[in-house]
Amino acid sequence: MTEVLAPRKNNIIMKMFYYWGILILWQWVRPVANRSLADVLVKVGMFLIFILYAQKHKKVRKEDNWLLWLSLFLGTQIITILFDSGERDMGSIISTVFIFVQIIVFLVLISDDTIYESELERFCKIIIVVVLFMAIYNMIFSTSRFLQAFSSSGGRYGSECKSFLYSNHEFGIYLATGIIIAFWMALRGKLKYWQMFVINAILGANLFATYSRTAILGTVAAVFVLLFFYKKNVFLITLVTFAIVVAIIYANPTTRNIVFDKVLKGTFENGQIMDENRSEMYDDEWYGFTSADLFKQFFGYGYAGKWEFGGHNGYLQILLTGGIFMFAFFIGIILISIRYSFKTIRINRSLGSLMLGFQVFALLYMVAQTAILFYSTMDSFFITMTAILIPKYIYNHEVLRIGIPKEETTDEDHSD
Repeated sequence: MTEVLAPRKNNIIMKMFYYWGILILWQWVRPVANRSLADVLVKVGMFLIFILYAQKHKKVRKEDNWLLWLSLFLGTQIITILFDSGERDMGSIISTVFIFVQIIVFLVLISDDTIYESELERFCKIIIVVVLFMAIYNMIFSTSRFLQAFSSSGGRYGSECKSFLYSNHEFGIYLATGIIIAFWMALRGKLKYWQMFVINAILGANLFATYSRTAILGTVAAVFVLLFFYKKNVFLITLVTFAIVVAIIYANPTTRNIVFDKVLKGTFENGQIMDENRSEMYDDEWYGFTSADLFKQFFGYGYAGKWEFGGHNGYLQILLTGGIFMFAFFIGIILISIRYSFKTIRINRSLGSLMLGFQVFALLYMVAQTAILFYSTMDSFFITMTAILIPKYIYNHEVLRIGIPKEETTDEDHSD
């Protein structure tokens, strides 16, 4: 068995956790709605952690084509900014600066940094504790909302649980991540199965009470992807069990009303994939792209650009903000990250499967929400961390651990 390296005192995954965790605490003290110069200074000050870390621990892989590719992206986005006709406010300036700084720090200055397996395990344990705290806090201080989700009466809009966070969808991201991690840790023997069931019962009930279809369905898909690539026998058992439970729920009018009509908001009723208002938003956004002139289609409306369209789709927002050039860059980042996960599966099935689960959730989440990779908001940073950065740095360490060049990884399974 390959020796597992002890966690380093100074490592990138804990830096990312501290940044996210402190901003979550700050949000708890000062709600998002009350933005001021103090909030900006806190966010910028906290991000200096990464800049200072990058200056001290530069690990640029010069033989890659990253620098050329990133230079092309940054060049096109500078054109987008120069021709942005929108009124620049603090929010748009922060988004613009942060997206460039995060890309330069994480994908250039420390592009070849590493995360040890032991460091990932410690991170996952801390995430479980933090998310459990959010869930229990929600159950104690939003008891009526929480219980309302499990009754056949009561409205769905305005009744969503969000703990002490800004939105139910953001709460859903963290709950989903906790559930995925709990399954992974149980499969690795780091949690007893009864512990996993208790944790996921608490987190799952809270996820149900968020009414976030995106987070609920994304969690189900991510868990099945994790199980399929890690333990196919467990995948089959879970799939059959899940199908039976869904059939039982659907067969009973009361539970069908609670789950399919109330919480999932009629998503699967009458053959509909999404509700009418959401469809209209997507149509408006797509029209905003197709009706624009050729320059805007390639360079977008800009980070401060204003348009009379809807929202709730990260991919369409990218297309409208930075045009085809920005969209192509983000799709490229996503595809490369998924490739890292599949290559990691060939080396270490356990780690690669977890990374792929994170990515599946993030990709599905962005279909119906506007958490966008490398943006400054906390939900955007969290999915960037779990879907892009952690898989990249885990992969870097795994190919280094077994001593083969990245471009020469094979289908051989080197997992411990």
